[in-house]
Amino acid sequence: MKVPPAFTRVLSPFPADLLTRVRLLLLSLVLLFGLLAIPDLALSSVQPPPVRLLAIGALIWLALRWIAWYRTERQLPLDVAVEALAVTLLTGSVSLPADALAVVYTGLFYRSLFALARQAYLGLLCYSLAVVAGTMIARPDPWLLVREVVTQLPGFALVTIAAYHVAEMLRHQRRLAAELEAAERRYRILVEHAPVVTYLADTAGTISYINPRITSLLGYAHAECLGDWTAFLARIVHPDDRERVISEATRALRSGRSFTAECRMIRRTGDILWVRIEARLIRETGHEHAFWLGTIIDETGQERLAQELVHQAFHDPLTGLPNRALLLDRLEQALARLRRRPGKVAVLFLDLDNFKFINDTLGHRAGDQLLQVIAQRLATVLRPSDTIARLGGDEFVLLLEDLHEEDAARRVAIRILEQMGMPVELAGQPVYVTASIGIALTDDPWLHPDELIRRADLAMYEAKRLGRDRYALFDGYMEALAWRRLEIECGLRKAIEQRELRVHFQPVVELRSGALREVEALVRWPHSERGMLQPDEFLPVAEESGLILLIDRLVLEEACRQLKDWQLEYPAKTNLVVSVNLSTKQLREPSMLETVTSILGQTGLRPEHLRIEISERAVTWDLATALDQLHTLRNLGIRLALDDFGSGHAAIAALRRLPIDTLKIDRTLVGALGKSERDTTLVQAVISLAKILGLTVTAEGIESPEQARQLRTFGCDFGQGTYFGGPMPAEEFAQYLSTDFSDLLQIR
Repeated sequence: MKVPPAFTRVLSPFPADLLTRVRLLLLSLVLLFGLLAIPDLALSSVQPPPVRLLAIGALIWLALRWIAWYRTERQLPLDVAVEALAVTLLTGSVSLPADALAVVYTGLFYRSLFALARQAYLGLLCYSLAVVAGTMIARPDPWLLVREVVTQLPGFALVTIAAYHVAEMLRHQRRLAAELEAAERRYRILVEHAPVVTYLADTAGTISYINPRITSLLGYAHAECLGDWTAFLARIVHPDDRERVISEATRALRSGRSFTAECRMIRRTGDILWVRIEARLIRETGHEHAFWLGTIIDETGQERLAQELVHQAFHDPLTGLPNRALLLDRLEQALARLRRRPGKVAVLFLDLDNFKFINDTLGHRAGDQLLQVIAQRLATVLRPSDTIARLGGDEFVLLLEDLHEEDAARRVAIRILEQMGMPVELAGQPVYVTASIGIALTDDPWLHPDELIRRADLAMYEAKRLGRDRYALFDGYMEALAWRRLEIECGLRKAIEQRELRVHFQPVVELRSGALREVEALVRWPHSERGMLQPDEFLPVAEESGLILLIDRLVLEEACRQLKDWQLEYPAKTNLVVSVNLSTKQLREPSMLETVTSILGQTGLRPEHLRIEISERAVTWDLATALDQLHTLRNLGIRLALDDFGSGHAAIAALRRLPIDTLKIDRTLVGALGKSERDTTLVQAVISLAKILGLTVTAEGIESPEQARQLRTFGCDFGQGTYFGGPMPAEEFAQYLSTDFSDLLQIR
């Protein structure tokens, strides 16, 4: 209900609880008269005892309800009816002055009406019925009843209507006051506890209010921040940003346009924060008054996040080194500087040898630790002005500037290789890591950065081809090698799919008797354009590309199948053994054992008729893993041989631990026989060592009868080479199955 404004103005000077106090006063009078009447009522003989008891009980109820109302200020129509009944019974039971009774009736009625508020009409009904009932009980006189109703109810009705409207108006006024107080409280909480600094300033730029957040953000007291806006900014903005921010703020004050600036602020403690300052001019509707509402938002966290995102975009997350994007940017700048001053720029492309094997055996966590150690070691080798970047995996690129000679880059590569030679503690054991490094230099400022990196990459592959654990300087011929390597890889992949590779067989002869005891299976590639390609022309590419696993399976399967066919066709050769080379990658494969047993099962060849040859390099990379795999093969009955002994760095201790039964002497040692006494003594020492270890010895690369006879004299058991016959297709080799080589050995 809307209260007329004039009526509101009349009542507004009075306190909101005035009528409540009036109600308390009137009700107190009712209770006073009731309490005074209780003795008279108890001793009265006008009414029968039941009526008197009923009146006394009603008075006691009235007193109890008054106490409850005083505490809660709640009243129900039923309570009003009981009170009216009590007063009516009191009126009819005692002889009180009529004026006093009128006051009691009126006080009780007002008290009931204002207590009921919205239920005023219901209270009027209950009150009237109670008056009628009380009158009939106290004095059962119809004329008295008519007189009471006629004389009291019209006045009561008018008073009820007026009281209802007054009560509604007062309630509305109190509700508005409560809402206003709640709104002010919420506004105060919102502004004073806001996570941003909020301030008000007039159009002249004088700050009149700023919330307490300024103290927690910058450490300045509230009073220190009031006053001139530009002076406030000059005090808190970083010197490098101060002129710009104050200039923009001054222009905003003059033009009335919104103001936004991102800058650094200095806390009282000296710490630097990144903030965003905003301010806009607020004009009140219908008024000429205007003011500036501004905020200061702490963006230090966002700025750090932005810097972190930028860092992540240009740095490797594992090592913290620059990534390819940042490397290209720095390399481009380095080449641009060559236009201003002469000199050279060098790029060193470093790739760890056999990193995948460490990941597979020791786990990726150990691999990550290794990369971090390598990054730290590289940092100790370079100058602060040089750049180390990680391109991914185990590839690192180093950028060297201001070089005046080629040897400077070489010296850096040598120092890196020396650092690589130091063991790294991984998973509780020392691990030795080597690296292949490619070097590319240029003094051409117009060379594209990608091209310089590509040249270093080609040189790195050349270092791997030459034996790893070394560096190589880029040369033009490497371009042709790269194209040839790519051509071989594509052609080899196609040749494997179309089963164009061929397995050739070479005889292995017992030097003591001249009998054919073994046959070695060797892969060949009959290229459509280049003729028959030897293994050293395509197997290194197969190793790098991972195709070697498919080739190993193809050779093993064909060798076992062919030997089984020969055993069935030539019963005298049932004890013949076939030797197959197993690559380093295959030896590390978890599925290697399953592959070998599956092929033996498919071809029907017994395990003791298969000899698997492994190279020195396959063993030296990780002796523990090699031992596990080799012991498993040996337990199946498969024979094992260490191939190319003398070409690598196999330690005698490792040789003693390997579960091999045959040692194959590398062709380079055999080829040196007779050329010098030292070389001859070395071969003899190798054979003697093998005999001490209980191993059978096979010499590779025998090309002359002198070599064969000398090896037999030294105690070598078997020999193979062009002197007995080179690798040949299975169709040609069939004639050797019935051949005796004793004549070649001059055995009588």
